[in-house]
Amino acid sequence: MDDVNKRSFYALLMFFILAIIPLSGYIVETDSLEKNIDSNDVTARAQITWSGVIELSQSYTVNVTDELVIAPCTIVKLSVENRLFVEGRLKISGDQNCPVIFSKLNTGLHHGIQFNSTSANRGSTIDNLTIEDSVYGVTIYGSNPLISNISIINPSRVGIDLFSGANPIISDLYVDQAGRGVSYSDWRYGLG
Repeated sequence: MDDVNKRSFYALLMFFILAIIPLSGYIVETDSLEKNIDSNDVTARAQITWSGVIELSQSYTVNVTDELVIAPCTIVKLSVENRLFVEGRLKISGDQNCPVIFSKLNTGLHHGIQFNSTSANRGSTIDNLTIEDSVYGVTIYGSNPLISNISIINPSRVGIDLFSGANPIISDLYVDQAGRGVSYSDWRYGLG
């Protein structure tokens, strides 16, 4: 290679390096973004929608930054002792003519829906839901979902169970044949 070609090559290499250096400050690692998510941020990162027949052979968790939307007429079948855990936002949108139904997948009773404290103030709503064949209907730990038009048919233990300062708003609740309709495990309600 002669001197002119060497100089051209090195000049082109230097130009390329100088052009790339400012861009290197904008590289962001996705792992560091995951660690810096504010658990009180109510915006969802992912929205999942269920419709039709959903069969869950194991428990399912709505992550803290996610939203699960369950459409009218959806049937969710849970296998024995499994439940839907809500750490983010849940929106069940049944209607009078076509409620959402939670039922068992095969034999044995499922454990219904459980709201964990991370779901507090995220705007979870349940409207027109029927829960059948469960041990527990809805369990709430320190959260505040809005629950309306819910029927819990023959839960073996409790229709709705409240713990750790749970503060849901519940209207039009029907519990049929339960060991207990609503159970409070918090002294602030004046019950033991």
